[in-house]
Amino acid sequence: MPDKAARKERIVVGLSGGIDSMVSAYLLKIQRYDLIGVTIAPQLDDYPKEQSSILSCGISEKKLESLAAFCHSLGIPHYIVRIPSQFKDAVVERWVARKAAGEMPDQCWECHALRMEFLHGKMKELGGKHLATGHFAKIFRHDAEALTYVQTSNDEGNDQSALLSRLPQEILKDLMLPLSDLQKKEVLKLAENFGAVETEKLLTPFHCFPENPDTIEYLEKKLPARFRKEGVVVTESEERMDDHEGVHHFRKGAQITVTDDRVPLLFVRYITADRKMIIGPASFFERSRIVLRSCQIPPETPWLTPFRGVLVKEGKQFEAWFYPKSLNSCVVEFDSPVSVMEGETLSVLKKKGKNARVLLSGCACFIDEEKPEGDGNVKVDYARDF
Repeated sequence: MPDKAARKERIVVGLSGGIDSMVSAYLLKIQRYDLIGVTIAPQLDDYPKEQSSILSCGISEKKLESLAAFCHSLGIPHYIVRIPSQFKDAVVERWVARKAAGEMPDQCWECHALRMEFLHGKMKELGGKHLATGHFAKIFRHDAEALTYVQTSNDEGNDQSALLSRLPQEILKDLMLPLSDLQKKEVLKLAENFGAVETEKLLTPFHCFPENPDTIEYLEKKLPARFRKEGVVVTESEERMDDHEGVHHFRKGAQITVTDDRVPLLFVRYITADRKMIIGPASFFERSRIVLRSCQIPPETPWLTPFRGVLVKEGKQFEAWFYPKSLNSCVVEFDSPVSVMEGETLSVLKKKGKNARVLLSGCACFIDEEKPEGDGNVKVDYARDF
C-alpha cells in the first residue's frame, strides 16, 4: 500500500476498454491513489459504417460511454483523446502500403506505440507522476544506470513484454504495471469480485484489419488502381496454378489451394512488378537462419559479440545464437528449424520462462542461401553481407 506521500502522486491509467485495464484501475483505486482515467480512441474518420467490422480492437462510442460510466463509479475523471488523423498517418497508411506489396502487416506494433505516446503526453499534460496500464509484463528500474528494463510476466500465454520493450526510456521510466505479478485467470477472478465481468472480445494480434468484405472494400478505396489489378498464382517452380483478383484480397501465410494429394499450398511471396503470387508448402517457412532487421535494442543489450538468447514467436520460445551486425540487424541461427513468417516482428529474451529480460525485437527477413540462377549462385557471406 502506498504511503501518504505516494497517495498524493497523480496516476493516469490508460483504459482501453478491456478487462485488464479496468482491473488495473480498480487495484489503484483501492490503494487510494489520485487517479485519472484516459482513453485513446484511434478511430477512422473516413469510414461511415460500424468501425468494429474492420477495427477489431477499435473503441466504439458505446464502449466510450461505458468507460465513462465505469470511471464515474470509481469517482475519478475520464478523458477521451481522439486521434483519427494520427492513426491514419502512422498505422492505416502503413497497413495499406504493406498490403499493396503483399507483405506481412504490422499494425499492432505501430498502433501500440502511437497509443502509448499519446497516453504519456496526456499524463504530462494532467500533471501525472506515473502512467499505469493493464499490460502483462514487468519492469525493473536500475537506478545506478538510470535505465528501465522490460521483463516477461508471470503469464507466458498473455505476455506483452515485447510490445513494451519497443517504447523509449522516456515512457518506460514513468510506467506502472499493476498486473505485473498476476496471471489472466487471476485478473478475471478480480474482475468478477469487483463486479466488472462482461463478455470480453478475444483479439488476435495483427488481425485488426481482418480479410473480410468490409475491409477489402475500405482497402480498395485507399489503394491506387495500379495496385488493385489481377495477377497470376504460380508455384515455386513457376508452374501456373490460377489467377488472383488482387494481392490485397489475401494475407501472407494464408492457404490458397491444395495439391492433388491434399497438401495445402500457402501464400509465401509476392513479386510486385509481375503481380505474381508465389505459393508453396508450409515447409517454406521452416528456417534455420534468419535476419532480424530494424531492431529496437535497449541500452543494456550486449551488441558487440555473439550471444545466446531465446526468440519468441506467438507465445512459443526457441533458443538460438544471435550475431549482431551493423545497421541494427543481427543474424539468428536456430538450434533446429523454426516456422517464421517473413516481415513479422519478433522479440528476443535473455532466457526462457518468466521474469526474463527482453533483449531486443526486430523484423524477420529470410536469408537465401543461393541467389537465383543467372546471378552466379553466389553464397551468402555473413561477415560481408550483414
